[in-house]
Amino acid sequence: MNMRARVITVGMAFVVLTVTGCATAPGPETVSAEFEDKAINLAIKARHAESADADISGVSVETLYGVVLLSGFVKSAQGKVVAQNLAEQVNGVKAVHNQILIRP
Repeated sequence: MNMRARVITVGMAFVVLTVTGCATAPGPETVSAEFEDKAINLAIKARHAESADADISGVSVETLYGVVLLSGFVKSAQGKVVAQNLAEQVNGVKAVHNQILIRP
């Protein structure tokens, strides 16, 4: 292999490694944002567990950058509203997307 081919090969390898090394997985960019999202998740789940409305026990909670996604099933429209209201009351929550389905 001549010198020019080696330089091109090393250059291409450098470009490939640099570009793939810059790719990040979806999710919080910083450790503090990830920590805040986990704290929000725990606070919402604790409020759901403490709630007198047993209908919301099966609700899943996901948080990214303070935006909360509620999903799962409840038995009534009231359970859906209660789950959202409890989530909105947690400090750090910027928005709540309620995708809970009612399944009698």
